[in-house]
Amino acid sequence: MNLTSSFKTFYNNLSNQFKNDKLEVILRYIVYFLSFLCLSTLPIFTFMEEYNIITNILSVAVALSSFIYVLFRGKIVINVYVVCFLILLLYAVLLTSFTTQAWTNLKTMATVYSISLVFFTMAVNFKHVKPFLFSYVSGILILCIWFLIEYRDDIFSLNFERLGSQFGNVNQVGRNIALGAIILGYFICKKKGWYFILTILVAFFSFFVLITGSRGALFALIVGICVDIFALFGKNKIWWYILTIVCLIILGVVILLLPPFRGYLDRLIGFLNEIFGFSDNLVEASTSQRFAMLQDSIYIGIRNLFFGGGADYFRLHSSYGTYSHFNIGEMLCNYGLVGLILFYTPFIGALFNKNKQHLWILYISFFAVCIILYSLISIVYYDKVINILFSFVFAQLYLDNKENQKALQLTIRFKKQFMEIIPINFNLPTLERHKKYGK
Repeated sequence: MNLTSSFKTFYNNLSNQFKNDKLEVILRYIVYFLSFLCLSTLPIFTFMEEYNIITNILSVAVALSSFIYVLFRGKIVINVYVVCFLILLLYAVLLTSFTTQAWTNLKTMATVYSISLVFFTMAVNFKHVKPFLFSYVSGILILCIWFLIEYRDDIFSLNFERLGSQFGNVNQVGRNIALGAIILGYFICKKKGWYFILTILVAFFSFFVLITGSRGALFALIVGICVDIFALFGKNKIWWYILTIVCLIILGVVILLLPPFRGYLDRLIGFLNEIFGFSDNLVEASTSQRFAMLQDSIYIGIRNLFFGGGADYFRLHSSYGTYSHFNIGEMLCNYGLVGLILFYTPFIGALFNKNKQHLWILYISFFAVCIILYSLISIVYYDKVINILFSFVFAQLYLDNKENQKALQLTIRFKKQFMEIIPINFNLPTLERHKKYGK
């Protein structure tokens, strides 16, 4: 009955909107449709070389349809988030042109920031972020079903030794699925009527995180779920929260002790041995190399501490021949403290927002997982999935706090031959500027 009532309400609202402004509704739902296609294929095709052109084409289609919407019915909002990322991109291009002239990763960075800012703009215009997040979760569900079909023989024979390479880097696949589970955990907190179905989906996603064998994805899943469960119970039920976490820990340990996960457990023990020095017998080689890369990235970054050495500076000036797997060290090497501050400023600044009603729980989960955890084990600043998901969260944070944020709002109407620029909360004597063009 609730679903039927919701559908009728949606249909009635859509009918009224269509009567009032047909063009706006048509353009908006074209953007929604293309965004759904783009976001639902994002976790599936992005890291598959033979198919990633699909997501790229859909990203261009989203950008073009969004541009048309802005021209006729929308607006552009430029706040701290937008400014920092635009300046970082411009700084990276200028610095690299005088230094390394290595453009491959910089092109990725440019495309990632461009589509992220497009999604930010449209989420601000539509004032609805959840449809975009549901689109991404739909993509994770499709990925898991495809995963199950592709590796059905291994799964049914209980051979869980690092599956998922068909879809790209298994660590990246695991991390993306973990982000989908974290988003579902947020929706469990907000949509308690769907608690049972969403919990089953979280368990379903968690299984695929485990069989990728990615330790980073497992830690991300644990951190995100802990934040979501805390939000579900609240401060008044802290003992229920602790009891739930203890039960989940016991369940997790029991699962890892099962024979199919023996290899995964050995790798986790090797990781802990490397960090805490418990034993030299089970030290994992890749963990040792990651720590060495972390140290070397900081050492190399100190050489050009303030301004950095340009794109791919770590790869070109180390013996590893690849990136450092450490976001802070990588940015320090490539773009120095300037780049580091520009990238992290919006994320840290958002922690001080006054209004924390919508998506705040999800932001804390993403901040703990992506900005803290993933920054220590991977490269975040040009990660496509992470930056796009954060664009939606930043859009909602702006909508919740726009009365307290300094921003520029640009409205372009070529049909009416004017461009309107409205400074928001800049304490200027005049809140509106018009620049009219003659025919």
